[in-house]
Amino acid sequence: PREMRDRYHVASMDTPIVPVDVIRTGQPMIITDTFNLPPRYRHVVGETVEAVRSCISQPLWGPDGKIIGSLGMLWSTPREFDPAELDWAAEVARATQSALDRIRNVQREHRIAVDFQDQLLDLDHGSTAAVVAAVYQPGGEAMRVGGDWYLVMPLEHQGQIAISVGDVVGHGLPAAIAMSRLRAGLAASALTDPDPGAVLANLDRYAAKVPGARCATVSYAVIDDGSDTGDGISRISYSCAGHPYPLLVTPDQPPVFLFEGRRPPVAAWDSPLKRNTAVHELPTGSVILLYTDGLIERPGEALDHGFNRLQGAAAYRADLPVGDLCDELLERMTPPGGYTDDVVLLALRLCHSSARSFVTAVSASLDNIADARHRLRDWLSGLGLDPARESDILLATGEAVTNAIEHGSGGDASKTVSIEAFVRGETVTVTVSDAGQWSGDSSASQRSHRRGRGLTMINGLADDVRTVRTAAGTRITLTFERAVLPEAGLVEGVTL
Repeated sequence: PREMRDRYHVASMDTPIVPVDVIRTGQPMIITDTFNLPPRYRHVVGETVEAVRSCISQPLWGPDGKIIGSLGMLWSTPREFDPAELDWAAEVARATQSALDRIRNVQREHRIAVDFQDQLLDLDHGSTAAVVAAVYQPGGEAMRVGGDWYLVMPLEHQGQIAISVGDVVGHGLPAAIAMSRLRAGLAASALTDPDPGAVLANLDRYAAKVPGARCATVSYAVIDDGSDTGDGISRISYSCAGHPYPLLVTPDQPPVFLFEGRRPPVAAWDSPLKRNTAVHELPTGSVILLYTDGLIERPGEALDHGFNRLQGAAAYRADLPVGDLCDELLERMTPPGGYTDDVVLLALRLCHSSARSFVTAVSASLDNIADARHRLRDWLSGLGLDPARESDILLATGEAVTNAIEHGSGGDASKTVSIEAFVRGETVTVTVSDAGQWSGDSSASQRSHRRGRGLTMINGLADDVRTVRTAAGTRITLTFERAVLPEAGLVEGVTL
Protein backbone atom coordinates (compact mmCIF):
# COMPACT_ATOMS: atom_id res chain seq x y z
CA PRO A 1 0.00 0.00 0.00
CA ARG A 2 1.14 3.53 -0.79
CA GLU A 3 1.18 4.64 2.83
CA MET A 4 3.43 1.71 3.75
CA ARG A 5 5.86 2.63 0.98
CA ASP A 6 5.88 6.22 2.21
CA ARG A 7 6.24 5.32 5.87
CA TYR A 8 9.02 2.74 5.61
CA HIS A 9 11.18 4.18 2.85
CA VAL A 10 13.72 4.88 5.61
CA ALA A 11 13.98 2.69 8.72
CA SER A 12 16.50 2.46 11.54
CA MET A 13 18.19 -0.84 12.41
CA ASP A 14 16.03 -1.29 15.51
CA THR A 15 12.74 -0.88 13.64
CA PRO A 16 10.62 -4.00 14.38
CA ILE A 17 9.96 -5.13 10.80
CA VAL A 18 11.02 -8.36 9.12
CA PRO A 19 13.40 -6.95 6.44
CA VAL A 20 15.40 -5.03 9.05
CA ASP A 21 15.70 -8.08 11.33
CA VAL A 22 16.92 -10.19 8.42
CA ILE A 23 19.54 -7.57 7.57
CA ARG A 24 20.57 -7.23 11.20
CA THR A 25 20.87 -10.98 11.93
CA GLY A 26 21.88 -12.33 8.53
CA GLN A 27 19.35 -15.13 8.92
CA PRO A 28 16.41 -15.79 6.56
CA MET A 29 12.88 -15.74 7.91
CA ILE A 30 10.22 -18.15 6.65
CA ILE A 31 6.78 -16.96 7.72
CA THR A 32 3.84 -19.24 6.89
CA ASP A 33 1.29 -16.96 8.57
CA THR A 34 1.99 -13.41 9.72
CA PHE A 35 -0.62 -13.85 12.47
CA ASN A 36 1.84 -16.23 14.18
CA LEU A 37 4.62 -13.62 14.38
CA PRO A 38 5.76 -12.41 17.84
CA PRO A 39 4.00 -9.40 19.39
CA ARG A 40 6.84 -7.02 18.41
CA TYR A 41 5.59 -7.20 14.80
CA ARG A 42 1.95 -6.58 15.70
CA HIS A 43 1.79 -3.05 14.30
CA VAL A 44 3.11 -3.95 10.84
CA VAL A 45 1.03 -7.15 10.68
CA GLY A 46 -2.12 -5.10 11.24
CA GLU A 47 -1.13 -2.54 8.62
CA THR A 48 -0.37 -5.13 5.92
CA VAL A 49 -3.05 -7.73 6.68
CA GLU A 50 -4.87 -7.15 3.38
CA ALA A 51 -1.71 -7.51 1.30
CA VAL A 52 0.64 -9.86 3.18
CA ARG A 53 -0.12 -13.06 5.13
CA SER A 54 3.02 -15.12 4.40
CA CYS A 55 6.53 -14.36 3.21
CA ILE A 56 10.10 -15.49 2.67
CA SER A 57 12.76 -12.91 3.50
CA GLN A 58 16.35 -13.66 2.47
CA PRO A 59 19.52 -11.71 3.37
CA LEU A 60 21.62 -10.40 0.48
CA TRP A 61 25.39 -10.60 0.85
CA GLY A 62 28.11 -8.57 -0.82
CA PRO A 63 31.40 -10.05 -2.11
CA ASP A 64 33.15 -8.84 1.06
CA GLY A 65 30.89 -10.98 3.22
CA LYS A 66 28.82 -8.07 4.52
CA ILE A 67 25.07 -7.84 4.23
CA ILE A 68 23.94 -5.29 1.65
CA GLY A 69 20.17 -5.76 1.91
CA SER A 70 17.31 -8.22 2.04
CA LEU A 71 14.88 -9.67 -0.48
CA GLY A 72 11.25 -10.24 0.46
CA MET A 73 8.83 -12.48 -1.42
CA LEU A 74 5.26 -11.89 -0.26
CA TRP A 75 1.97 -13.79 -0.55
CA SER A 76 -1.49 -12.50 0.29
CA THR A 77 -2.64 -15.74 1.95
CA PRO A 78 -1.11 -18.11 4.56
CA ARG A 79 0.79 -21.04 3.05
CA GLU A 80 3.30 -23.77 3.79
CA PHE A 81 6.55 -23.79 1.79
CA ASP A 82 7.97 -27.09 0.50
CA PRO A 83 11.75 -27.66 0.18
CA ALA A 84 11.71 -26.95 -3.56
CA GLU A 85 10.17 -23.52 -2.96
CA LEU A 86 12.74 -22.71 -0.29
CA ASP A 87 15.56 -23.74 -2.65
CA TRP A 88 14.01 -21.54 -5.34
CA ALA A 89 13.86 -18.57 -2.95
CA ALA A 90 17.52 -19.02 -2.01
CA GLU A 91 18.52 -19.15 -5.69
CA VAL A 92 16.53 -16.00 -6.43
CA ALA A 93 18.34 -14.28 -3.56
CA ARG A 94 21.75 -15.32 -4.93
CA ALA A 95 20.89 -13.99 -8.39
CA THR A 96 19.53 -10.78 -6.90
CA GLN A 97 22.57 -10.10 -4.73
CA SER A 98 24.87 -10.64 -7.74
CA ALA A 99 22.89 -8.14 -9.81
CA LEU A 100 22.65 -5.71 -6.90
CA ASP A 101 26.41 -5.83 -6.38
CA ARG A 102 27.01 -4.91 -10.03
CA ILE A 103 24.54 -2.05 -9.77
CA ARG A 104 26.21 -0.76 -6.62
CA ASN A 105 29.60 -0.76 -8.32
CA VAL A 106 28.25 1.31 -11.21
CA GLN A 107 26.56 3.71 -8.80
CA ARG A 108 29.77 4.09 -6.84
CA GLU A 109 31.64 5.14 -9.98
CA HIS A 110 29.05 7.84 -10.71
CA ARG A 111 28.55 9.08 -7.16
CA ILE A 112 31.49 11.50 -7.08
CA ALA A 113 30.44 13.11 -10.37
CA VAL A 114 26.80 13.27 -9.29
CA ASP A 115 27.63 14.85 -5.94
CA PHE A 116 29.91 17.35 -7.66
CA GLN A 117 27.23 18.45 -10.10
CA ASP A 118 24.50 18.55 -7.45
CA GLN A 119 26.61 20.71 -5.18
CA LEU A 120 27.34 23.10 -8.03
CA LEU A 121 23.62 23.34 -8.82
CA ASP A 122 22.29 23.68 -5.30
CA LEU A 123 18.91 25.48 -5.54
CA ASP A 124 18.32 28.35 -3.12
CA HIS A 125 14.86 28.02 -1.53
CA GLY A 126 15.34 30.94 0.85
CA SER A 127 12.80 33.34 -0.66
CA THR A 128 9.21 33.42 0.56
CA ALA A 129 8.13 35.55 -2.41
CA ALA A 130 7.96 32.65 -4.88
CA VAL A 131 8.16 28.91 -5.31
CA VAL A 132 10.87 27.48 -7.55
CA ALA A 133 11.88 24.14 -8.98
CA ALA A 134 14.62 22.99 -11.33
CA VAL A 135 15.78 19.80 -13.03
CA TYR A 136 19.10 18.84 -14.58
CA GLN A 137 19.17 16.04 -17.15
CA PRO A 138 22.61 14.97 -18.37
CA GLY A 139 22.93 14.06 -22.03
CA GLY A 140 23.48 10.32 -22.47
CA GLU A 141 24.28 7.76 -19.79
CA ALA A 142 28.06 7.98 -19.62
CA MET A 143 28.46 11.66 -18.80
CA ARG A 144 26.97 13.19 -15.65
CA VAL A 145 28.75 16.54 -15.41
CA GLY A 146 28.45 19.31 -17.94
CA GLY A 147 28.27 23.02 -18.60
CA ASP A 148 24.56 23.73 -18.03
CA TRP A 149 23.52 25.59 -14.89
CA TYR A 150 20.60 27.14 -13.07
CA LEU A 151 20.66 29.74 -10.32
CA VAL A 152 18.05 31.20 -7.95
CA MET A 153 19.08 33.97 -5.57
CA PRO A 154 16.91 36.13 -3.30
CA LEU A 155 17.96 39.77 -3.59
CA GLU A 156 18.23 42.50 -0.99
CA HIS A 157 15.00 44.26 -1.92
CA GLN A 158 11.85 42.61 -0.62
CA GLY A 159 10.04 40.51 -3.19
CA GLN A 160 12.92 40.44 -5.70
CA ILE A 161 14.57 37.23 -6.88
CA ALA A 162 17.35 36.78 -9.44
CA ILE A 163 17.18 33.68 -11.64
CA SER A 164 19.50 32.44 -14.34
CA VAL A 165 20.07 29.52 -16.68
CA GLY A 166 23.24 29.17 -18.70
CA ASP A 167 25.14 26.85 -21.01
CA VAL A 168 28.90 26.64 -21.46
CA VAL A 169 30.26 25.30 -24.74
CA GLY A 170 31.44 21.70 -24.43
CA HIS A 171 30.85 18.76 -22.08
CA GLY A 172 32.46 16.93 -19.22
CA LEU A 173 34.64 18.19 -16.41
CA PRO A 174 36.23 21.17 -18.26
CA ALA A 175 32.77 22.54 -19.11
CA ALA A 176 31.59 21.95 -15.53
CA ILE A 177 34.57 23.87 -14.14
CA ALA A 178 33.96 26.81 -16.48
CA MET A 179 30.26 26.66 -15.64
CA SER A 180 30.90 26.79 -11.90
CA ARG A 181 33.12 29.85 -12.26
CA LEU A 182 30.64 31.69 -14.48
CA ARG A 183 27.75 30.84 -12.17
CA ALA A 184 29.66 32.14 -9.14
CA GLY A 185 30.70 35.28 -11.03
CA LEU A 186 27.12 35.98 -12.07
CA ALA A 187 25.87 35.54 -8.50
CA ALA A 188 28.51 37.89 -7.11
CA SER A 189 27.69 40.51 -9.74
CA ALA A 190 23.96 40.28 -9.03
CA LEU A 191 24.56 41.06 -5.37
CA THR A 192 26.30 44.30 -6.36
CA ASP A 193 23.87 45.46 -9.06
CA PRO A 194 21.09 43.02 -10.04
CA ASP A 195 20.10 44.91 -13.21
CA PRO A 196 20.27 42.35 -16.07
CA GLY A 197 22.27 44.65 -18.35
CA ALA A 198 24.84 45.34 -15.66
CA VAL A 199 25.14 41.68 -14.64
CA LEU A 200 25.75 40.45 -18.18
CA ALA A 201 28.18 43.28 -18.89
CA ASN A 202 30.23 42.23 -15.86
CA LEU A 203 29.98 38.61 -16.96
CA ASP A 204 31.40 39.57 -20.37
CA ARG A 205 34.54 40.94 -18.72
CA TYR A 206 34.89 38.00 -16.37
CA ALA A 207 34.24 35.29 -18.99
CA ALA A 208 37.00 36.69 -21.18
CA LYS A 209 39.48 35.62 -18.50
CA VAL A 210 37.98 32.18 -17.74
CA PRO A 211 39.25 29.32 -19.94
CA GLY A 212 36.40 27.75 -21.89
CA ALA A 213 33.85 30.42 -20.90
CA ARG A 214 33.75 32.48 -24.09
CA CYS A 215 30.51 32.26 -26.08
CA ALA A 216 28.57 30.73 -23.21
CA THR A 217 24.86 31.53 -23.47
CA VAL A 218 23.02 32.99 -20.48
CA SER A 219 19.45 33.91 -19.65
CA TYR A 220 19.26 36.17 -16.60
CA ALA A 221 16.18 37.78 -15.03
CA VAL A 222 15.02 39.64 -11.95
CA ILE A 223 11.52 38.75 -10.75
CA ASP A 224 9.74 41.46 -8.74
CA ASP A 225 6.42 40.82 -7.00
CA GLY A 226 5.69 44.56 -6.79
CA SER A 227 5.68 44.72 -2.99
CA ASP A 228 8.70 47.01 -2.84
CA THR A 229 7.55 49.38 -5.61
CA GLY A 230 4.12 49.80 -4.06
CA ASP A 231 2.10 49.34 -7.26
CA GLY A 232 1.53 45.61 -6.66
CA ILE A 233 2.34 44.73 -10.27
CA SER A 234 4.58 41.70 -10.75
CA ARG A 235 7.26 42.03 -13.41
CA ILE A 236 10.21 40.27 -14.96
CA SER A 237 13.26 42.25 -16.10
CA TYR A 238 15.45 40.08 -18.29
CA SER A 239 18.24 39.84 -20.81
CA CYS A 240 19.34 36.83 -22.87
CA ALA A 241 22.90 36.49 -24.10
CA GLY A 242 22.47 34.19 -27.09
CA HIS A 243 20.14 32.01 -25.03
CA PRO A 244 16.70 30.55 -25.92
CA TYR A 245 13.72 32.77 -25.11
CA PRO A 246 12.10 32.59 -21.66
CA LEU A 247 8.62 31.06 -21.76
CA LEU A 248 5.71 32.59 -19.84
CA VAL A 249 2.96 30.09 -18.97
CA THR A 250 -0.24 31.86 -17.93
CA PRO A 251 -3.63 30.57 -16.74
CA ASP A 252 -6.23 30.16 -19.51
CA GLN A 253 -3.92 31.54 -22.23
CA PRO A 254 -1.41 29.92 -24.60
CA PRO A 255 2.21 30.20 -23.41
CA VAL A 256 4.18 33.08 -24.89
CA PHE A 257 7.90 33.46 -25.50
CA LEU A 258 9.58 36.65 -24.31
CA PHE A 259 11.45 37.71 -27.46
CA GLU A 260 13.02 40.98 -26.32
CA GLY A 261 16.18 41.66 -24.32
CA ARG A 262 18.45 39.95 -26.86
CA ARG A 263 22.22 40.25 -27.09
CA PRO A 264 25.18 38.03 -28.21
CA PRO A 265 26.70 35.27 -26.02
CA VAL A 266 29.02 36.36 -23.21
CA ALA A 267 32.53 37.51 -24.16
CA ALA A 268 31.79 36.88 -27.85
CA TRP A 269 33.25 40.32 -28.64
CA ASP A 270 36.08 42.13 -26.92
CA SER A 271 34.40 45.51 -27.24
CA PRO A 272 31.60 46.42 -24.78
CA LEU A 273 28.06 45.64 -25.94
CA LYS A 274 25.01 47.83 -25.71
CA ARG A 275 22.90 46.84 -22.72
CA ASN A 276 19.48 45.50 -23.60
CA THR A 277 17.08 44.83 -20.74
CA ALA A 278 13.41 44.05 -21.37
CA VAL A 279 10.52 44.26 -18.92
CA HIS A 280 7.29 42.26 -18.99
CA GLU A 281 4.38 42.05 -16.57
CA LEU A 282 3.62 38.69 -14.97
CA PRO A 283 -0.08 37.79 -14.75
CA THR A 284 -1.29 36.37 -11.45
CA GLY A 285 -0.63 32.64 -11.22
CA SER A 286 1.76 32.55 -14.18
CA VAL A 287 4.99 30.55 -14.36
CA ILE A 288 8.23 31.75 -15.90
CA LEU A 289 10.39 29.03 -17.50
CA LEU A 290 14.10 29.25 -18.28
CA TYR A 291 15.82 26.34 -20.01
CA THR A 292 18.86 25.36 -22.07
CA ASP A 293 18.88 24.48 -25.74
CA GLY A 294 19.19 20.74 -25.06
CA LEU A 295 15.48 20.76 -24.23
CA ILE A 296 14.38 21.93 -27.68
CA GLU A 297 17.16 21.16 -30.18
CA ARG A 298 17.04 18.03 -32.37
CA PRO A 299 19.71 17.06 -34.93
CA GLY A 300 18.69 17.96 -38.46
CA GLU A 301 15.65 19.94 -37.33
CA ALA A 302 14.99 23.67 -37.48
CA LEU A 303 15.04 25.30 -34.06
CA ASP A 304 11.55 26.72 -34.61
CA HIS A 305 10.16 23.19 -34.40
CA GLY A 306 11.68 22.87 -30.95
CA PHE A 307 10.16 26.13 -29.78
CA ASN A 308 6.75 25.09 -31.12
CA ARG A 309 7.05 21.72 -29.42
CA LEU A 310 7.84 23.32 -26.06
CA GLN A 311 5.01 25.82 -26.45
CA GLY A 312 2.58 22.98 -27.11
CA ALA A 313 3.87 20.86 -24.24
CA ALA A 314 3.46 23.74 -21.77
CA ALA A 315 0.04 24.85 -23.02
CA TYR A 316 -2.53 25.18 -20.26
CA ARG A 317 -0.21 23.67 -17.66
CA ALA A 318 -0.25 26.70 -15.34
CA ASP A 319 -2.30 24.69 -12.85
CA LEU A 320 0.58 22.33 -12.12
CA PRO A 321 2.98 22.75 -9.18
CA VAL A 322 6.34 23.98 -10.44
CA GLY A 323 8.07 20.70 -9.59
CA ASP A 324 5.49 18.66 -11.50
CA LEU A 325 5.65 21.10 -14.41
CA CYS A 326 9.43 20.65 -14.71
CA ASP A 327 9.14 16.86 -14.57
CA GLU A 328 6.28 16.74 -17.07
CA LEU A 329 7.96 19.03 -19.60
CA LEU A 330 11.23 17.11 -19.35
CA GLU A 331 9.34 13.88 -20.06
CA ARG A 332 7.12 15.26 -22.82
CA MET A 333 10.07 16.88 -24.60
CA THR A 334 12.25 13.75 -24.52
CA PRO A 335 13.45 12.76 -28.03
CA PRO A 336 12.72 9.19 -29.19
CA GLY A 337 16.29 8.13 -28.47
CA GLY A 338 16.66 10.13 -25.27
CA TYR A 339 18.48 13.40 -24.64
CA THR A 340 21.91 13.60 -26.24
CA ASP A 341 22.70 17.06 -24.83
CA ASP A 342 22.51 18.30 -21.25
CA VAL A 343 19.22 19.91 -20.26
CA VAL A 344 18.38 22.37 -17.51
CA LEU A 345 14.85 23.56 -16.80
CA LEU A 346 13.93 26.15 -14.15
CA ALA A 347 10.36 27.16 -13.17
CA LEU A 348 9.28 30.00 -10.89
CA ARG A 349 5.81 31.10 -9.74
CA LEU A 350 5.22 34.09 -7.46
CA CYS A 351 3.16 33.61 -4.32
CA HIS A 352 -0.43 34.74 -4.76
CA SER A 353 -4.07 34.06 -4.03
CA SER A 354 -6.66 34.00 -6.85
CA ALA A 355 -10.00 32.43 -7.65
CA ARG A 356 -8.39 29.26 -9.01
CA SER A 357 -4.98 29.02 -7.37
CA PHE A 358 -3.13 29.72 -4.16
CA VAL A 359 0.63 29.73 -3.63
CA THR A 360 2.54 30.59 -0.49
CA ALA A 361 5.96 29.89 0.99
CA VAL A 362 6.92 30.11 4.66
CA SER A 363 10.19 29.80 6.51
CA ALA A 364 10.68 26.27 7.83
CA SER A 365 10.00 27.15 11.44
CA LEU A 366 7.32 25.53 13.60
CA ASP A 367 6.14 29.04 14.47
CA ASN A 368 4.94 29.45 10.86
CA ILE A 369 2.63 26.42 10.72
CA ALA A 370 -0.35 28.38 12.02
CA ASP A 371 0.34 31.22 9.60
CA ALA A 372 0.38 28.85 6.62
CA ARG A 373 -2.88 27.28 7.79
CA HIS A 374 -4.54 30.68 8.16
CA ARG A 375 -3.51 31.75 4.67
CA LEU A 376 -4.87 28.54 3.19
CA ARG A 377 -8.11 28.84 5.17
CA ASP A 378 -8.64 32.38 3.89
CA TRP A 379 -8.30 31.15 0.31
CA LEU A 380 -10.51 28.09 0.82
CA SER A 381 -13.26 30.18 2.41
CA GLY A 382 -13.88 31.91 -0.91
CA LEU A 383 -14.28 28.74 -2.97
CA GLY A 384 -17.70 27.59 -1.78
CA LEU A 385 -16.43 24.27 -0.43
CA ASP A 386 -18.28 21.54 1.36
CA PRO A 387 -17.53 22.31 5.05
CA ALA A 388 -16.40 18.75 5.78
CA ARG A 389 -14.04 18.72 2.79
CA GLU A 390 -12.66 22.12 3.74
CA SER A 391 -11.82 20.70 7.17
CA ASP A 392 -10.18 17.66 5.53
CA ILE A 393 -8.03 19.90 3.34
CA LEU A 394 -6.90 22.04 6.26
CA LEU A 395 -6.08 19.08 8.51
CA ALA A 396 -4.25 17.04 5.88
CA THR A 397 -2.31 20.03 4.54
CA GLY A 398 -1.42 21.06 8.08
CA GLU A 399 0.06 17.61 8.72
CA ALA A 400 1.99 17.75 5.45
CA VAL A 401 3.40 21.19 6.27
CA THR A 402 4.34 20.02 9.77
CA ASN A 403 6.19 17.01 8.35
CA ALA A 404 7.91 19.20 5.77
CA ILE A 405 9.12 21.58 8.48
CA GLU A 406 10.02 18.98 11.12
CA HIS A 407 11.35 16.11 9.02
CA GLY A 408 12.16 17.62 5.63
CA SER A 409 13.72 20.87 6.80
CA GLY A 410 14.68 20.07 10.38
CA GLY A 411 13.08 23.30 11.59
CA ASP A 412 15.78 25.30 9.77
CA ALA A 413 14.32 28.79 9.29
CA SER A 414 16.78 29.50 6.46
CA LYS A 415 14.81 27.00 4.34
CA THR A 416 11.26 27.33 3.10
CA VAL A 417 8.22 25.10 2.73
CA SER A 418 5.78 25.89 -0.07
CA ILE A 419 2.08 25.23 -0.64
CA GLU A 420 0.60 25.24 -4.15
CA ALA A 421 -3.16 24.66 -4.37
CA PHE A 422 -5.43 24.57 -7.43
CA VAL A 423 -9.13 24.21 -8.19
CA ARG A 424 -10.07 21.95 -11.11
CA GLY A 425 -13.82 21.57 -11.44
CA GLU A 426 -15.03 20.17 -8.11
CA THR A 427 -11.53 18.94 -7.17
CA VAL A 428 -8.93 20.72 -5.06
CA THR A 429 -5.28 19.64 -5.17
CA VAL A 430 -2.66 20.79 -2.69
CA THR A 431 1.08 20.24 -3.10
CA VAL A 432 3.50 20.76 -0.21
CA SER A 433 7.19 20.92 -1.10
CA ASP A 434 10.43 21.23 0.82
CA ALA A 435 14.14 20.81 0.16
CA GLY A 436 14.72 17.84 2.49
CA GLN A 437 13.73 14.23 3.12
CA TRP A 438 10.90 13.03 5.35
CA SER A 439 13.09 10.39 6.98
CA GLY A 440 11.88 11.24 10.47
CA ASP A 441 8.25 10.53 9.69
CA SER A 442 8.91 7.50 7.51
CA SER A 443 11.00 5.73 10.13
CA ALA A 444 8.51 6.45 12.91
CA SER A 445 7.66 2.77 12.83
CA GLN A 446 7.78 2.18 16.57
CA ARG A 447 4.53 4.02 17.08
CA SER A 448 4.40 3.38 20.80
CA HIS A 449 7.52 5.52 21.17
CA ARG A 450 7.01 8.17 18.52
CA ARG A 451 4.03 10.04 17.12
CA GLY A 452 4.33 8.91 13.48
CA ARG A 453 0.66 9.46 12.59
CA GLY A 454 1.03 12.23 10.03
CA LEU A 455 1.00 10.04 6.92
CA THR A 456 -1.84 7.95 8.30
CA MET A 457 -3.99 11.06 8.76
CA ILE A 458 -3.03 12.46 5.36
CA ASN A 459 -3.92 9.22 3.56
CA GLY A 460 -7.16 8.96 5.48
CA LEU A 461 -8.36 12.46 4.66
CA ALA A 462 -7.28 12.84 1.00
CA ASP A 463 -8.72 10.84 -1.89
CA ASP A 464 -5.28 10.43 -3.41
CA VAL A 465 -1.78 11.03 -2.06
CA ARG A 466 1.29 11.10 -4.31
CA THR A 467 4.79 11.53 -2.95
CA VAL A 468 7.82 12.42 -5.08
CA ARG A 469 11.26 12.15 -3.48
CA THR A 470 14.43 13.38 -5.14
CA ALA A 471 17.84 14.48 -3.95
CA ALA A 472 16.48 18.03 -4.14
CA GLY A 473 13.62 17.43 -1.71
CA THR A 474 10.19 15.96 -1.06
CA ARG A 475 6.94 16.87 -2.79
CA ILE A 476 3.58 15.51 -1.63
CA THR A 477 0.37 16.15 -3.56
CA LEU A 478 -3.04 15.69 -1.93
CA THR A 479 -6.20 15.38 -4.04
CA PHE A 480 -9.64 16.13 -2.61
CA GLU A 481 -12.49 15.18 -4.91
CA ARG A 482 -16.04 16.59 -4.70
CA ALA A 483 -14.72 19.44 -2.57
CA VAL A 484 -16.36 22.36 -4.39
CA LEU A 485 -20.14 22.45 -4.07
CA PRO A 486 -21.89 22.34 -7.48
CA GLU A 487 -23.64 25.66 -6.94
CA ALA A 488 -20.22 27.26 -6.32
CA GLY A 489 -18.93 26.17 -9.72
CA LEU A 490 -19.32 29.70 -11.11
CA VAL A 491 -17.28 32.48 -9.60
CA GLU A 492 -17.46 35.89 -11.22
CA GLY A 493 -18.76 34.26 -14.41
CA VAL A 494 -15.75 31.95 -14.79
CA THR A 495 -16.45 28.23 -14.89
CA LEU A 496 -14.22 26.49 -12.35
